[in-house]
Amino acid sequence: MRAVFVSIAMLALMASQAVQADLAEALELYNKHHYQSAAKNLRQQMVSSSAQMTDRSLLTLGMIYLKNSELYDALYKASIKSNYDYLHYLVSERVKSPSIYVNLYLAKALIETGELSSARKYLLTFIGKSEASSKYKKIAKVNLALCLYLENKVQQATKIWKAIRTQDMDVRAELVAAYKKSGFKDVNVINMANEIKSDLMKYRKKATASAYYNLIDIYAYEGDVNTALTLVEAVDLSLPVYKEAISESKKLQFYHLSLTNSLSHLFRRASEYYLKKVSSKGHNDTASYYLGEVYFLSGDTQNEAKSTRKALASYRLSEKFSNRARIRQAAGLYASGQKGVAMQVWNDLADDDRVKPDQLADALTFCDYVNADCSKILNTAIKLSGEYVEKNTKNLNFAIGQYYLTQVNYEKSITYLEAARDKSNKNKIEANNPMLLVRLAEAYRGNRYYSENLEIFFEMSEEFPAARQIQEAVQGIYSLEHRSAGDVKIF
Repeated sequence: MRAVFVSIAMLALMASQAVQADLAEALELYNKHHYQSAAKNLRQQMVSSSAQMTDRSLLTLGMIYLKNSELYDALYKASIKSNYDYLHYLVSERVKSPSIYVNLYLAKALIETGELSSARKYLLTFIGKSEASSKYKKIAKVNLALCLYLENKVQQATKIWKAIRTQDMDVRAELVAAYKKSGFKDVNVINMANEIKSDLMKYRKKATASAYYNLIDIYAYEGDVNTALTLVEAVDLSLPVYKEAISESKKLQFYHLSLTNSLSHLFRRASEYYLKKVSSKGHNDTASYYLGEVYFLSGDTQNEAKSTRKALASYRLSEKFSNRARIRQAAGLYASGQKGVAMQVWNDLADDDRVKPDQLADALTFCDYVNADCSKILNTAIKLSGEYVEKNTKNLNFAIGQYYLTQVNYEKSITYLEAARDKSNKNKIEANNPMLLVRLAEAYRGNRYYSENLEIFFEMSEEFPAARQIQEAVQGIYSLEHRSAGDVKIF
């Protein structure tokens, strides 16, 4: 009997050591900014392990997914801008692209930006093309109905949707995703998604990226975190949804532009899911701090205030986290209408001779996030950035550069963002905050420094493969803009 107890104890010890090793590996990847790999590895190891999830593991997953969520939000905004410009280029009179499918994917981009009337125009053009396949005409009709539904033309939309008959996985997934986006109540979205997922698993070799991406959209917004994460981990996020051969040597690739937005939403939900599971007092206060950030980014000011108050009430919270929590709390107050209180907090920091660069960086970032008047904080930040040694002002330069990017002042943005970047490893995510690199790439694109933009996304796409859709669009713009004057003959 004693031997049995010893064996059980040994197994428990081995399981505990394995958990600690997995956690250490995840933290190492997190600190190197490999958020995608860190989250995937730790989650899969936690799912497959018989050991109970520790609060440290849950907290670490919550932290990683929060960082991933913020990054993918930035990637989504960059992708929409780049692809919007690129697809418009392709349909312009100057380029005169012979592409048929550009009309469909430009329309889908316009749906993302809320330009529904323009989207309908391009969808109808595509549907009228005799060369377009029946499958993609059905996908176009799904999106045409989505536009109509969002324009409150419910009967017209419903009639189109109900007329679509197909067993094709891509069309079915597109249809269910449209139901979810529109808020259509006459169907059971999750049951339909589950049927498609079952077919996708059964006929895995026939499954396309398009079906996976639409299911990720659906489960992410349904809040089924584990199913959505499993799908994310099973598919190559760099894949386009359609390749169109224009000539023997030229192909156009089109992407699922809502993917990065869905990933941002999913990772934010995943962060909340794991952080809320943290129960021990030793880790619960830190979890409350991060939950406050999750709720703030979700626009949930009520829960943000509740979580932040809980975190700040603890003596265990570090000074760094306490300072940032108070600054973020002010942003929550500003967003909920208490603008004077928020501005007082930030302006007091700007007037404080003892203010630290990181505090001012946080103040400027959150002030800018809620579109407040940041002029006083900005002036102090610029002054302070010149007074401290460079290594202590990286975050401050990042915040100033990011502020100028939102003001569409690309030259100043580049100046400060480059100052925040590691000089020796300028585009390596291991040496730089990936958010900094995305913002700098956007400033480069705004100033038409396309090769510099592409260098950043080339490096980033290895760890964050969905960035490939930005790379492809910017490469297309670069190619088009560097042709000779007059009509651009590229096909």
